[in-house]
Amino acid sequence: MPPANLFANQLLTKENLPLLIVGALVGCLVSLLGFLLYTKSRAPRAQPRPKKPLPSVRDPFVQGGTSERRTSLRRKGTLVEVQLRDAAARADLGTGWVTDRSMGGLCVTVDGEVEPGEIFSVRAVKAPTSAPWVQLEVKSCRLKDGKWELGCQFVRQPTWNVLMLFG
Repeated sequence: MPPANLFANQLLTKENLPLLIVGALVGCLVSLLGFLLYTKSRAPRAQPRPKKPLPSVRDPFVQGGTSERRTSLRRKGTLVEVQLRDAAARADLGTGWVTDRSMGGLCVTVDGEVEPGEIFSVRAVKAPTSAPWVQLEVKSCRLKDGKWELGCQFVRQPTWNVLMLFG
C-alpha cells in the first residue's frame, strides 16, 4: 500500500472523527470571522449629512455697504510715531501715532481735537530726513480713551516706499 493511503486510513478512524469535526468547525469560524472583518473595513462609508447652511448675514467686507467709503482695506500693525506739521510742513504741531493704515490714508492718534477738512503733513519719526512729508486731510475726528483719533485721507497718494515708512 502506498504511504499516502496508509496515512489517510490511519487519520479517518472512529477515535479521530470528533477531533476532525471540531478542527473543521474552528477553521470555518476563523474564515467567517476574517471574511466579515475584511469586508466591513472595505465597505464604503456613509456620507455625512450636509449641515444646514447658516442664515445669510450681510457682510459689508464681502458684499460692500452703502456706508463704506474706503476703496482699499485698512490694516492694523505696530504703532508708528509720526511728526506733525502744518500743510506746508513748516510749523511743528507735535507728534502722533499711526494706529492703522490703508492705501488711501492713515488713522493718526493725537492729543488734541482737529477739525475735519484740515490739512497737515506727517513723516515717521524714524524715517530718514530725506523722506518727504506726506499731506493728510482730516476726514473724521473722534475721542477714544482720552486721545483723538483722526481718520485721514492722503491728499496725494505717496509712493510705495514712503507708504511703508508708516508701518
